[in-house]
Amino acid sequence: MPLVFFGVLGFVAILVISLTVRPWFTESHARGGERADRGGASTLVNRNTIVLTAMSVIGGFVIYGYLGMYPAFLREGLRYSPTTTGTVMSLYGLGALGSIGGGWLGDRFSPRLVLGLAFLFAAALGFLMFNGSGAVLPQVMLSFGWGIVVSSIIYVNLGGYHVKSLRRSLASRASGIFVTSLYGSSSVAGYVMGWIATQGGWAAAGTIQLSVLSLVAATLALALRPDQMSA
Repeated sequence: MPLVFFGVLGFVAILVISLTVRPWFTESHARGGERADRGGASTLVNRNTIVLTAMSVIGGFVIYGYLGMYPAFLREGLRYSPTTTGTVMSLYGLGALGSIGGGWLGDRFSPRLVLGLAFLFAAALGFLMFNGSGAVLPQVMLSFGWGIVVSSIIYVNLGGYHVKSLRRSLASRASGIFVTSLYGSSSVAGYVMGWIATQGGWAAAGTIQLSVLSLVAATLALALRPDQMSA
């Protein structure tokens, strides 16, 4: 039943968007070819795209490791009921509603700062979720924070900076690289985290896949060159 409701909401969203959103909201018209295509690299093989691709692969493991295995941790590790588990996970979705603000941060501040700090926060949150208190309230707060940091900031700005790293004429390819790299790793993220949990326990799984990988991504953010991105 919940999935049916979710699907119905999707159709409602399609109807609302088709009736209310106008082309000017999503479509831009360039005044001059060269002016519209300035800024960003003219080839896919450039420093920023390579670094962001590596970070997106890590992001897939981090984001979807959580989505795939955190509910299992709540049920098996903390013995939460299905209702309580659903409540905790709902707070993640609530945090993800901050995506507009996350995108604003990405436009206003340096990608080194935005992604670097966001991945550092993700490392801390991931560690606390799997190594901290098992009480419901702390887990609810951590899940909400995870939604803000990971979905509203990291996910949104990884995609945005991929586009900014290339000329506007290559924007579609930039989006393709982002989707392929992030969802490629996400396809095995749950399996990998489950394997780590089986071998070393939930604490090890959370520490390795969420915290350690996030620290690696935060370090990679320092290699980005904002001056080579489009405005």
